[in-house]
Amino acid sequence: MERWVSGRNQQIANLSYGSYRTAGSNPALSAIFWIICLFLFVGCQTGIRFFYSHSDWFIERWANEFLDFRGVRKKDLHQEVQGFFKEHQKTERPLIAYYLRSTADLISRGDPTEAKIQSSLNDFENLSQRTLVLGAPGASRILASLSAAETEKLIRNIERKNSHHRAERENLSLEDWRKQRRKNFIKAFRFLVGSPSREQVALIERWAEEGNYSKRSFWFEYRQSQQEGLIQMLSKKSSPSDIERFIENWIYNRNRTPQSDYAKYLQTERQRLIKIILDLSLSLSPKQKEHFVETLQELSNSLSGS
Repeated sequence: MERWVSGRNQQIANLSYGSYRTAGSNPALSAIFWIICLFLFVGCQTGIRFFYSHSDWFIERWANEFLDFRGVRKKDLHQEVQGFFKEHQKTERPLIAYYLRSTADLISRGDPTEAKIQSSLNDFENLSQRTLVLGAPGASRILASLSAAETEKLIRNIERKNSHHRAERENLSLEDWRKQRRKNFIKAFRFLVGSPSREQVALIERWAEEGNYSKRSFWFEYRQSQQEGLIQMLSKKSSPSDIERFIENWIYNRNRTPQSDYAKYLQTERQRLIKIILDLSLSLSPKQKEHFVETLQELSNSLSGS
């Protein structure tokens, strides 16, 4: 990687890879982080093209932290990742660019409503899920091909990652968690919209303060339960099609009980997110709105290659 990474692009790579790692052991979150990284960390068209064109390297590096492939097996992983990104460029990248253009048009027209924000979030989630589902067949073929020794190594690496994440979570107080959420939200706002006003900072701080962070363990517990289900399938040497079906159910959250505490928590957090986006949208100055539209258009143009 070092031979083509330098200066500004090295910073982009470090930021992107660091945030991508925070997806942890959950395959169903990883691709979402690629889209989020594009939104939050890359501020120029050259940077976006650089990041997207080399994202296969990041994916392979992340996957191999769990698989620890060498030699021929590493080539097998490379071939699957290349096939995924070739298809993604053809089918999904244009849809993401279109979504960004449509969002820019929506902001230009003004009159934000809860229903419009809900619809936009639904579109974003659908795009993320489409990307993940596109990668499911290749991931399933790799997982189904694991030997007993490779499966044991994968289990050890997952547990090592989980232990690290548990320690991080336990060492982070609720107040520190709030500060982190507030910091990340303001960082995203600065990139997309520009410097926030005092009123806007107050809105973000209130949003961060009111979050029920004592429930944040729900996500980790759900992820771990899905990992255990996947490991059971690997131990039984399930077929690629069965593993692919399990991964798709994970991606679409079909594996969780609709009335579970975790599902209720997600719904509450989603409504809070819609509320803060609506409040901030209504508070935008003409200059901030113009900056927001220009940023989204630039991202769209970069992904569409124009």
